[in-house]
Amino acid sequence: YSWSIPLTFASSLTLKFDQTEENIYWLWKNETSKTFEYNDLPPSCNDNSWFICNVQQNGYYRVNYELSNWQALIWQLKTDHTLIPVINRAQLINDAWNLVKSGYLEIETAFSILAYLKNEREFVPWKAAKNELDYLVVMLARTSTFQRFQVFMQKQLETLFNLFGMDLAGASHTEIEARALIAGESCNYGIPKCLKTAKHLYETWMNNSKINVIDPNIRISVYCSAIWNGGVKEWEFALKMYNESDVASEKLNLLAGLS
Repeated sequence: YSWSIPLTFASSLTLKFDQTEENIYWLWKNETSKTFEYNDLPPSCNDNSWFICNVQQNGYYRVNYELSNWQALIWQLKTDHTLIPVINRAQLINDAWNLVKSGYLEIETAFSILAYLKNEREFVPWKAAKNELDYLVVMLARTSTFQRFQVFMQKQLETLFNLFGMDLAGASHTEIEARALIAGESCNYGIPKCLKTAKHLYETWMNNSKINVIDPNIRISVYCSAIWNGGVKEWEFALKMYNESDVASEKLNLLAGLS
């Protein structure tokens, strides 16, 4: 099968990410390649000027760039990621790691993109990153490389967890999603403060089982962390609460912790 591909571009020269149908360059399905004239492209990427294809990720396709443009995009993410819209930040993560898995991009470039996450507070890029990180955990878990990978991820998460912790009070829906994800990943990658907080919240609940002070959005992360790093009494308490609960979502959270 073949499809016509709608190509859209934005660059560091104009930062025009709000585009219309008039801005589409079509690569028709009977064409294997095509040359376009796009006046807003930077003359080169050597001065950290960059361009992005597939603006707001409206097209269903991957985008690869020459190395100099990847490096310029990485520089922008690390310097001021907010100049690139949230959706395109997620796209860069998603495209890069899928290109790595298909052999079209070096893994060092994809890891360099993740290195900006320490400043990322939005849910969508973090969700895109988590999808790829879960795959990496499976691939690296039993290798000697995993500890280095864990340290790398702790560097991305520690500042954000110190900023937000597990307190979701007053946050908007998207902020809650982002903070809950960051909290969960912080415990998964063994950040001491996260493990300590999860342990404290779980013990508070154990001391008064009628009042669960743990926010529903982070319960699965707290249960898994506290039970994994706890002992028999933590596990048996979760089993007791599982048997007593008649709330389906809570039973699933507890089941995850028990397993």
